[in-house]
Amino acid sequence: MVSLADTAPPYHGWTHDPTARDEIPIPLLEGPALCVGTLFAVITGGASTGYQTLIDEGPAWAQRDGNRPANSHTLRYYGNGLMFHVTRVGLRKSTDYGVTWTTSNKPTGFPAATLTHFDRDILTGRIWAVWRRRARDEAVYSSDDSGETWTYRNLQTGEGDVLRSIAVNPVNSQQIAVAGDDFARYGAYITTNGGGLWGFRSTGFLATASVSAYNAIVFADTERIILMAVDSLPKLVGFITNASGGGWTQVLAGQNSQSHPIEMVRVNETTFFLGVMGGTRTSNIFRSTDSGQTWVNLTSYAGFQDVVSMDYGPECDVLYFSQFEPTVGTRIWRLEEALTVAPGSEVLKDLADTSPVHRGLRVLFDL
Repeated sequence: MVSLADTAPPYHGWTHDPTARDEIPIPLLEGPALCVGTLFAVITGGASTGYQTLIDEGPAWAQRDGNRPANSHTLRYYGNGLMFHVTRVGLRKSTDYGVTWTTSNKPTGFPAATLTHFDRDILTGRIWAVWRRRARDEAVYSSDDSGETWTYRNLQTGEGDVLRSIAVNPVNSQQIAVAGDDFARYGAYITTNGGGLWGFRSTGFLATASVSAYNAIVFADTERIILMAVDSLPKLVGFITNASGGGWTQVLAGQNSQSHPIEMVRVNETTFFLGVMGGTRTSNIFRSTDSGQTWVNLTSYAGFQDVVSMDYGPECDVLYFSQFEPTVGTRIWRLEEALTVAPGSEVLKDLADTSPVHRGLRVLFDL
C-alpha cells in the first residue's frame, strides 16, 4: 500500500484537503486498467441521494442515503470520510463516506431560508455559504461548526442581489469571491480580509453577461480568479481578474451555451476542466493548462445537452462527468488521459445510463 503523498498526484480539487493525503491509503496502481475507485453521486429527479458504485462495474448503484432532499447538488469530499453536499433545506454532512448524513441549521431569523451554494476553507474548515432568505434576497454567511450556527457576512452593496456561486482561495483563507446573476450588477464580490470588507469588481465584465451556475467561479492561484458566465445570445464568456485589484479580462467567448449549468474542476493552479451546454442536445468539455487564460475544446457530445457534474481522478488521469438530456436521462462518462488527450481523440467509457440527474460526482480511491 502507498499513500497519496507517496504517489504525489496533482492537487485535483480546490475544495479538497491536501493535508489528508498521508492518511488515505490506496493500492499501488500500475496502469489505467487497474485504476478503479468508488464513484459517489448526488442524484435528483425522483431518486434518492447518496448512491455509490464501483467505477468499473457499470451502472449498478448501491444506495447510501434514503432521504430525497430537494435541489441537491455540489457534492464535495475532504478526506477521511468527510463529505458535504447542498440541498434546498440546508447543507448535508457525512463523516462516514455517505452512510449517514446530518443537515445543518438555517441562519437565525430565517426559518424559510434555502441554501444556494457553499465552499469550505480547506485551511481552517470554515464553511462559506450563500443563503436565499427570501425572493431576490441572497446573503453570505460563514460557519465554523459545519452549519450548527451561522455568522452573517455583510456584502454592504450586495444585499438583495441574486447570488449563485461562492469560492474560497485554497491557499489564502482571506480571499473569498461571490458571483450571481442580478442583471443590474455585473461581476463579482471579492474580499481579501476574510469577509470583513467586500468590494464589487465589474470593470471589464460584460454588461450583458450573467452568472447563474453554481460552480462557475474558482481561484486559480494566490491571486487569479476565473469566472464563467453567459451573455444574452446566449454564448459562453470567461473572465479572469486579480484578487487584489484590477478589472476583468475576457478569456473565452463565442461558444454556444446556456445559462445553466456550468461546471469547473480545478486540477492544480494551472490546469482546469470546464463543462458546458453547447446548444440543443450538445455539450462541450474544455481544458486549460495556463490558469484559465486559454481554453481548448476537447470535444462536443451530441445527444446530451447539460454537463451537470464533473470530477477529476489524479491517480489515473481520468475525468468523470455526467450529462443530462430531459428526453433521454443521464449518462456518466470517463475520459482517459484527460490532461494530455488531443481534441477529437478522446477515449470514453460509458459508466451508467439512468433516468435521474447526477448533480454532483466525487471519485474516491481510498475505500
